[in-house]
Amino acid sequence: MALLDYYRTELKRMAWRIHYHVKKEQNAELLSNFEPILACPGFSQDSDNRLILRQLLNSLSSEIGKEIIYQLYILGKKEKDVAAELQMTQQAVNRWKNKMLKEMKQKIEKSNS
Repeated sequence: MALLDYYRTELKRMAWRIHYHVKKEQNAELLSNFEPILACPGFSQDSDNRLILRQLLNSLSSEIGKEIIYQLYILGKKEKDVAAELQMTQQAVNRWKNKMLKEMKQKIEKSNS
């Protein structure tokens, strides 16, 4: 029975690692879509980028989501700090972040088509 428990535990660990790496790659893809917007080659481009980003933030469907994106990407805070400030778990902040980034990506794709 101990051997069965050992293999069950190892399989769970492997599945978790695979899931973690897939999520990490998905998040990297999401963030790569925002690199052109966040690049700052000059003052006018920087101003344009800030306006675009502000419009995207204002168009988000959730006030808490807006606040989380603002604090993470504009203010440069860490997830755990935002979580403590908003009195929620870091996992909840991460979920909101991912949800809002997906929404922003969809809005960008919609406006480009």
